[in-house]
Amino acid sequence: MTLMPRTITGGEPLRWSTHPAPIYVIDGLCTDDRMQLAGEVMDCVLACPKHKGRFGCHTGKCLKAPICVDLAIYEASVEDGRVFLRPSRT
Repeated sequence: MTLMPRTITGGEPLRWSTHPAPIYVIDGLCTDDRMQLAGEVMDCVLACPKHKGRFGCHTGKCLKAPICVDLAIYEASVEDGRVFLRPSRT
């Protein structure tokens, strides 16, 4: 799976996957140093290229130090070919 980089107008970089469904959307910057996260995902784990901290790609949860703050995740829906996001409550 690849989490593609996207930026919402006026917003922060995000990473998202459109395959396999459903769409997963998480913050695209590491919570440790605001470094842009790598795009390739192995075993549903997204790695920071600077410090090698790891996050769960569906949950945004910290999986490996030095990361200690989870990534924000977003609920996504597609309507008329447009993707709409809202912060997840989880």
